[in-house]
Amino acid sequence: GKGTRRKLRSVGRQLERNQKFQEQSTESHKLAFADALQNNAKGPWNRSKLMVVGKGRSGKTATIRSLQSLAFDPNLRSTVGAAVTSTQTRANSVEHGWVKYDDSKIDYTTGLAA
Repeated sequence: GKGTRRKLRSVGRQLERNQKFQEQSTESHKLAFADALQNNAKGPWNRSKLMVVGKGRSGKTATIRSLQSLAFDPNLRSTVGAAVTSTQTRANSVEHGWVKYDDSKIDYTTGLAA
């Protein structure tokens, strides 16, 4: 009936407004990103995830250990399955590298879902 058609038109107009907003928002973010790149802007990098994949015995664990400023261990056994390591960094801290912190209190079920 008339009520259904009116509701459909209303929903259609709302979808159009949402799409316009999304397009404007995306364009705004692109311009802000381009401006930040051009002006060499810097900001905090609060969190990121790094996944290292490859064939067995190809050096994945050695690479992660190197990033953590840990020594190469030729006797280290192959990782079976997957390993999760949490680290934190200090900004502009080349001499310290990645510093491992206590991750025993992290709930990985929610962390992996994020």
